Amino acid sequence: RRPIKSIQISFFEYDFSIEVRIANLFDISGATMISTNTIFEADVAGGKISIDSLQGQFTAKYYTGNQIELIKKISQELKIINKTSPYPMGTTIPIHTHGKTFYFTAMAEIGEGGNSSSTLTDIKNALNGLWTYVRLNGELQELVVPVIGTGRGRVKLSRKKMISIIAESFAKASMENKFTNKLIIAIRHEDAENFGINLYDIKDHLLHVLK
Repeated sequence: RRPIKSIQISFFEYDFSIEVRIANLFDISGATMISTNTIFEADVAGGKISIDSLQGQFTAKYYTGNQIELIKKISQELKIINKTSPYPMGTTIPIHTHGKTFYFTAMAEIGEGGNSSSTLTDIKNALNGLWTYVRLNGELQELVVPVIGTGRGRVKLSRKKMISIIAESFAKASMENKFTNKLIIAIRHEDAENFGINLYDIKDHLLHVLK
């Protein structure tokens, strides 16, 4: 079977679908999750957030040389939340820029050395927080989520397993109360190549665990 870039599973009885796509996260239309830390630290220029992290890539693409503007936006959104730092896993705030919506979702803790780390429980709580926020505040547009936790989050799970966890969490939440027509789980081209991602295999696995 020749390599493919995308697979999709539809839940016709609930009117939503899940797509797994090999693509650059920022090239996909729709509202996009950006994983962040529980204190919403956003200083990339000062080295507190790695330029190679998803948040670092976001900052470089949309706030080049102007991260102060992003930090200001984050601060304004956090003021609306009636909580204090560090914020609970799953705390989500919207950042609107370049005609797109990005959901910054707390998924990791920052250690003293500046490294981020997550547990599987943290990731599940982060996903539930994202789904809840989108249900209450979203606009039913397609939702894009990266394969979180497997890189700098340092969770010892394969990407195939993490994709399954994201898909299962989303399907369960959507069956209870639909909040988007479609979830797109985005796999980076480099990860697909480096870790031998086989989308046929992933589709077979998801059909087994979801249907």
